[in-house]
Amino acid sequence: MKTDSLHKTLSNFKKADLVDILYYFGAPVPRISLKQTLVDSLYAYIGSHPREWLSRMLQRDILQLKRLCAQAPGEHILIPYPDNPSVLEVLGLVQSDSADLDSRELWISPELFSIVRPHVKAVYEACEEKGQYELEQVTLGYLHLYGMVPFDFFTECILDYCDWKGIRDYRPVMDMLADSPVLRTCRYEDPKSGTIYVCSPYVFDPAALLDMREEYPDAKDYKSFRPEDALQMGQRTEMVSFGLEQPCGKKLTEMFRSLGVNGDELVMEQHEAWFNAQTAQLDESAKDLFAGVNERAEDMYSFEEYDQCMHVVADYANAIPKWILKGWSSEELDVLKVDIRADMSEAASYEDPVPEATEFARGRFHLPHASTQMQAYLDKIVVPHIHPDDPCPCGSGLSYRHCHGKRMN
Repeated sequence: MKTDSLHKTLSNFKKADLVDILYYFGAPVPRISLKQTLVDSLYAYIGSHPREWLSRMLQRDILQLKRLCAQAPGEHILIPYPDNPSVLEVLGLVQSDSADLDSRELWISPELFSIVRPHVKAVYEACEEKGQYELEQVTLGYLHLYGMVPFDFFTECILDYCDWKGIRDYRPVMDMLADSPVLRTCRYEDPKSGTIYVCSPYVFDPAALLDMREEYPDAKDYKSFRPEDALQMGQRTEMVSFGLEQPCGKKLTEMFRSLGVNGDELVMEQHEAWFNAQTAQLDESAKDLFAGVNERAEDMYSFEEYDQCMHVVADYANAIPKWILKGWSSEELDVLKVDIRADMSEAASYEDPVPEATEFARGRFHLPHASTQMQAYLDKIVVPHIHPDDPCPCGSGLSYRHCHGKRMN
């Protein structure tokens, strides 16, 4: 019995990891800490208490299991490639094939299928009815907006949510929050200050984010968001994005649709724009920010259309809450702005001297995807990252923090 794939998967974990998983699942931790004892205990708990551990999973994980259990055991599903894997994938309970850069296949073993299938639907409905997933959504929404916040401030945000919902007794909500898988996976203690933070799952390096905040101290306080804003931000379980109902988000969506982007591809482009805007002051992130437009440049009718699309993305990046700025936007603080400057007289150099008949008939010309002119244009989009104490590139002789660094543009 214990030679099946589930037991083998659990046996691959280290002792410390097994203890963490037992805690995460709400399972008792054996007093005897031999690795084999921990593996056997976790294996037995997964098989005998499926409703308990399923109720402690993120909504995203349960939805994955629902999809997998809606078909035959071992059958694969295809999902867009996210910026962070699900807890189930990290634990190895859901297997994945990530060979494709844009999507990946998921499946579960017949053993786990037989354990989960009779219970997953009922568990999902019960958690949804008691408000667990809405609390998870507002929790993740706040974290996505801020990137990371001190635990005390985060608690105040949740209390604001309780007031907004008309909840007078906070204790049940706080008890539910204490058991939330979000807090179990998204905590970070700053070794410098000892402050406990709660982070968005999309923040891969909390220490680096704190360092960047020190370099750009324009945001002294965290911006206040309404609970309804946080709830809307957290409602997507994968491929999250900000402000699709706001003017900047509507323009972004309309722009991508005009380029023929729809469905899952549109959801991914919206997410990529939000995610890459968070660190757009870094060269690589800036290029990724505009990749959705640049990849479709050859299909555009004119340089003006291309330039307009680039500005839509830049305006969106400047309007959304920034992790580095504690939830404030670049527009609100007039810092860390993505700025596009291009010489429109260069547009003529993009035209093919002898376009193909089909291209000519449609009135189009090519914008070379990797041309020297295009790269020069892209290079004008952002200001390279400069340390505040470095000499200012303008040649004034002053340090960057006392010259142009006062207001990065």
